[in-house]
Amino acid sequence: MARLSIKTFPDTAASRAHYLDKVDAAAEAARKRFISPGEGQAMAYEAKLAEARRHPDNGPFPWLEKEAQSRGISTADMAALVLTRRDEWVNAGSDIEAAKANAKRAIRNADAPSAMHAAVKALEDDLDAI
Repeated sequence: MARLSIKTFPDTAASRAHYLDKVDAAAEAARKRFISPGEGQAMAYEAKLAEARRHPDNGPFPWLEKEAQSRGISTADMAALVLTRRDEWVNAGSDIEAAKANAKRAIRNADAPSAMHAAVKALEDDLDAI
């Protein structure tokens, strides 16, 4: 059974801030379907990407070699996997950012909390499709 929840706001600015925060949270949840959260994880991704982009003769490749070994694949295959995942992330990440920007624009232009809520729901549908 669905549950209806009604939120009240002291003014339009407060409702706008609430729904803009919901947009950011929804976008972050969508990003986490493609990448792990955390600054340290982001640094690891960047280090692996830098190694994957280097010519095979320009080692060492500590990040790729150790992960490849743990996966039972070659360092070259690991590099290819990192590059493929990066391309997938660039496509998904840019789609997420565009959907987020559209939702924020709709919220900023909305006159009523119901329209702001509708913009967040539309964003969630857009993000589910990515």
